Amino acid sequence: MPTDLDDLFGDLSRTADTIPLAPAEQARRRGRQRNRNQALVAAAVVALVAVGVSVAVRPRPHETHPAGLAPPLTEVGSPFEFGGRATFSLSSIDDDRFFTGWRAGDGTVKVVAANLHSNQVVWPARTIGRFDDFSGVTALPQALLVFTVPDRDAVPLNDTNPDREIHVLDPADGRERWKFKAPVADDLLLDDKVLVRTSAQTGRTEAFDWKTGATRWSLPPGDDRPAYTVGLRTADDINLTRFTGDRMVQVTRSGQVRMLNVADGRLLRTTTIPAPREGYTFVAYEGWLYNYERSGAVDSPFRVRATDLSTGNTSVVFDAAARHTVSALWPCGSGRICLSDADLDQNTLVRTVEVASRKQLWQVEAGRGGAFGSSMRGYTLLGGSDGATVIDANGRSVYTTRTESLDWLSDDALLAVAADGTVSRLQLADGRPTALGRMPMAINMCVNNETRMVCPSETEVRVWSLTG
Repeated sequence: MPTDLDDLFGDLSRTADTIPLAPAEQARRRGRQRNRNQALVAAAVVALVAVGVSVAVRPRPHETHPAGLAPPLTEVGSPFEFGGRATFSLSSIDDDRFFTGWRAGDGTVKVVAANLHSNQVVWPARTIGRFDDFSGVTALPQALLVFTVPDRDAVPLNDTNPDREIHVLDPADGRERWKFKAPVADDLLLDDKVLVRTSAQTGRTEAFDWKTGATRWSLPPGDDRPAYTVGLRTADDINLTRFTGDRMVQVTRSGQVRMLNVADGRLLRTTTIPAPREGYTFVAYEGWLYNYERSGAVDSPFRVRATDLSTGNTSVVFDAAARHTVSALWPCGSGRICLSDADLDQNTLVRTVEVASRKQLWQVEAGRGGAFGSSMRGYTLLGGSDGATVIDANGRSVYTTRTESLDWLSDDALLAVAADGTVSRLQLADGRPTALGRMPMAINMCVNNETRMVCPSETEVRVWSLTG
């Protein structure tokens, strides 16, 4: 893993819900793609990220397959070799291609593209440059983003805001179009038409053309600067790196909520909530803005607020007990919000609240150390230090594991990868696993769609068929 893992997790947790999307029909055409950057990994380490970091367990290429275990997965094509040992590598899928980036021992970062179905190289490895760190790649229909850190020593040791550089490549041929610097604290939104950035340093919000990097529109910070910028997601948004709507929401330091048009920056509507503090989480979904906040002073209890963006009405829908912490928040169905509620000993309950009635629908114990999740089609995938759990719309546990990595595979199934490399399709309706095969490696930094799984390692990237 890269040495700046803590910094990257800070980066990704802040941007996890700030990255807008592609149209719903394009998302469906991608085969319900769910990147590992949305995965809930239950193997002692759990990560929810948005631009590409996963748990890596190094491959065991000479491992045999003892009798009684699942037969090998079908490998697609031949491995693409990096030509040396990488300090970090990661892949990202878009449509029928995948893109893999890696950082060599001398700091050189390269990216290659290949056909997802055949594993044939589409364009050869492109050298991005030499950097202190490589954070990953994010593939979009309109661009390929490569995240790097040129100089870790350019900021004080206690500064978690390194000088991150983002390279915008043409996904058709891998050539760099433009690049820009965006510290970790900046909010980024990735829309079909533009890339939107809100600078934490200046407070200015700008939208950039994907092909040229030219500024399409710009908003000055004003006296009441934006504190949070998020994309307004819809129920069709199945990939956290993008959103299908054409609206974005900004919350200013004073608590003014502004809904804007992503294409041109026009102000569409405003309302007001209590002034946010640093470290709050905001989620915009299906016409609502959700956030957790303190009820008063810094040691006061947490609560969850829901704001109707169409009417401006705002109210508290959940009050945590004294000395409890709300550490995660995500939509888990129409009109529902899920939250992670932990006591001082980090014993955690995941609760689901119906927004209209403010009633708790169900709760499940999530062990110690906190929990987070994502939801789709009425099911919720929870991850924490004690493992991963799949919950149905009624709060019933469908499947629980301490040793497997779980990721969304389709509307009705999850992909489970065991520590021994066994890959299974997990049916959501009844939690029934069906073994698909076994990789000659343990859990790796893999990404997948319904038919393929792409797994980079220290030396190469390999592709596996999930359909035989």
